Amino acid sequence: MKKILIFNSLFFLLLILGSFVTQAQGIKLGGTRTGLHPGDTVMIPLRVTGNSVHTVEIDFNYDQSVLAPQANIFSQVYFPPIGLSWQPSPYYSSSIYNFVFNSGSTSVPLPNMTDRLIGYFCFIYTGGPSGLTTIHLRQSPSLPYCRFWNAIGTLIPVSTFSSDFSIGGTTGLSSTVLYSIPTGGPLDWDSPDSWSTTPFGSAGTTLTPAKCFDVVIQGDEIQINGLIIEGPANCNNLTINPAGKLTMNSIHPFTVNGNMDIQGDATGTGSFVDYGTTTVTGTTTVARAMTGNWIHGNTLYQSHLISSPVAGQSNSIFTGSLMNAWNEGTQHWDSLTLPFITMNVGTGYDLAPVNGGITAIFSGVLNSGDKTISGLTKSGSGTYSGFNLIGNPFPSAINWNTSVIPTSVYNFAWVWNGGAWLTIDRTLGSGGIIAAEQGFFVQASGAGSVKIPSSVRTHGATFYKSTASDLLTLKVEGNNYWDQTQIHLNSASTAGYDAEYDALKWMGSAEAPQIYSMLPDVQLSINSLPNLTGSPVIPFGFAAGSVNNFTITTSGIASFAPGTEFYLEDIVANKVQNLKLNPIYTFNAAPGQQEHRFNLHFSPVGIQESNTVAGIKIYSAEKTIYVNIPTDMNGTIVVYNLLGNEITSSVIQSHSLNKINLNVPSGFYLVKVAGDTYTSTGKVFIK
Repeated sequence: MKKILIFNSLFFLLLILGSFVTQAQGIKLGGTRTGLHPGDTVMIPLRVTGNSVHTVEIDFNYDQSVLAPQANIFSQVYFPPIGLSWQPSPYYSSSIYNFVFNSGSTSVPLPNMTDRLIGYFCFIYTGGPSGLTTIHLRQSPSLPYCRFWNAIGTLIPVSTFSSDFSIGGTTGLSSTVLYSIPTGGPLDWDSPDSWSTTPFGSAGTTLTPAKCFDVVIQGDEIQINGLIIEGPANCNNLTINPAGKLTMNSIHPFTVNGNMDIQGDATGTGSFVDYGTTTVTGTTTVARAMTGNWIHGNTLYQSHLISSPVAGQSNSIFTGSLMNAWNEGTQHWDSLTLPFITMNVGTGYDLAPVNGGITAIFSGVLNSGDKTISGLTKSGSGTYSGFNLIGNPFPSAINWNTSVIPTSVYNFAWVWNGGAWLTIDRTLGSGGIIAAEQGFFVQASGAGSVKIPSSVRTHGATFYKSTASDLLTLKVEGNNYWDQTQIHLNSASTAGYDAEYDALKWMGSAEAPQIYSMLPDVQLSINSLPNLTGSPVIPFGFAAGSVNNFTITTSGIASFAPGTEFYLEDIVANKVQNLKLNPIYTFNAAPGQQEHRFNLHFSPVGIQESNTVAGIKIYSAEKTIYVNIPTDMNGTIVVYNLLGNEITSSVIQSHSLNKINLNVPSGFYLVKVAGDTYTSTGKVFIK
């Protein structure tokens, strides 16, 4: 007769065949469920106390029509993966199977374990009323007794040679939280320390997910960097909740033996970053929830730029909504009507969800590896010539940075933020984040392509971030929308428009604020200057969209050379603010006001048109003279023509950028600051 466990006779034995545990939603963070349901995993935890083991033989009486045995999960420290098998029990009817581990004559050491969880026996519940009702446990007559837990956790001693333990049917069984993920940063999938088996109550009872485990990635207790798989990993069904983030590193494979479900709702969509090889045996789905108000005949509707995260996706999943493709050749939208089309990987589409919104379910093989989006064109010379709508092909965000390789395509990506077109320059610092399933525009200079490597995949939430030097960002917020414009110093650029370094401004929603820098014949979202020689004044256009209060927040001042001055001039309100002293400017605006609302004044150290005393700086723009007085001073500012005739004068405003508007012929003029503590003069040119 076979023995259940043969231990070193010098040590006390305890075999615990634990209570039944069901997994309605698998390994998850929070939540309970009562009763067995088809598809649940039934796991019987095995606990032992001792210090060595030779053979395990356990008989289970179960109904084969409602339960299917699965791969069993044991700590390989104690049970190397050899000799594990299911076979008919020689002692009971054909409905009773036993599980045998036989290490032969070799003793597997157990380090004086006390009530240690060493593994699970796994079944899948396939349905039916009977389920798993009885366990038959066989034990060696040499053992004084064995113990196991019943369904409610009571420890029951058994001293008979063979015994039956009835758990009273499947109703009333509780599926409690099997695993919780502690906070504190990225965790290793294959490290037991990353997972805590809370229902069994003993310290150190940890086990990692494996083939018969369903896993749910919640995200509310996972850090921003997500859960990182550092070793070969398995699970049964995998669910990534809308806030969940899961990362797989490149050198380790990951196998989902069931289905992979990346969920989405109004808060967002779960994120999966795959730097390596993932195999999904079942079906993979990605949900994308989108608001919408489109009805037939409506010309004012909400739309989204989308891209498919799977290959071979039909646009039939958007039935009832309005879908368009951008035609670069005609510079218009082409309506996509019946018959349905297959969405191209890396192509962006415009989708106006039907009134009430939709949750689209992408289904297929997830895009992975490096993706090259080719066939980009430049036709004609219209406003949008060369602009192609492409898309993020991955089920995670991407970082539009220098790892992205454009060919005959400029460095910029134009991304819709719900109210404005925001522009990312891949060459600036750490680039910018483009969300999963997000379409965006790029501008080709000819027949072009864009290679998006897998390495740029990330769990991103912030649209833009930058660590570039000499980069100033002005972000305007109001009416629940926002827009931004940027100034960048680049010695390779010119003061005029350069498509390689300057990004065109696209106007957004009529109700959203828009801000941009202005050249004589073009509007820019990113304006690159070769230097700050001559204390340049950059004009900014602004459109309010609504009567409202607005806020401009300036960032990046510290990236410029120490001592560089930044002044924002509000032409309509006739105010000037030192952005170094206060980078936040609040103002009121309304639709219909003049386009040229602001001037940005740079005054770099050591580059002046005038003699400077105590930091006094004198310069001009168009028909306006500016005098920066950074100290306490009383006196006047006097303007003369070259014949020495006084043109105008004004009282000095201390700690301010003094502004003098002139209506005089073009030419050079002299400016004298006559103060009670300092005197300074400078020559300016009035256009």
